[in-house]
Amino acid sequence: MQRWLGQYQREGLQGLLAIRHEAGRPVAIPKWAQVKLKARLKQPQGLPSYGEIVIWLASECNIWVNYWGGYHWVRQRWKAELKASHPSHAKQDPEAIEQFSDHSYWTLRKAVHVAPDLYLCYRVEEESRFGLKPIFRRRITACGVPPVTAYHWQFEWV
Repeated sequence: MQRWLGQYQREGLQGLLAIRHEAGRPVAIPKWAQVKLKARLKQPQGLPSYGEIVIWLASECNIWVNYWGGYHWVRQRWKAELKASHPSHAKQDPEAIEQFSDHSYWTLRKAVHVAPDLYLCYRVEEESRFGLKPIFRRRITACGVPPVTAYHWQFEWV
């Protein structure tokens, strides 16, 4: 009560009605860095671990947080989590995939149109290859963003 009366005498009614923000611990990651980190997590490549998030913040934004600080912001506040990545070859051409599926569809449709009572069966063969299979680790991306990992098989033809 004494504090209120003293504040009223010093600042008047406006001083009592003003909304004040209590002083506390400053935010570990400033707003501009949060925006930058969210944009990075929205990319399909994402980041491989919470430790990498800490390293990324230090190198890109010059902000030093510990592992648990990065974990708190990304996992607890933004609900982003480690997800299994979908493999995508490093040399993959998305347009070639679309053309292949369109071409295959129309080729099969023509075959069915020529002989509608023909039972259509198709098989796919591939050469034998032996080599190193890449390991697909989980990635951290924003909610709703499926992670994609570029890979390249190392193998020998037999």
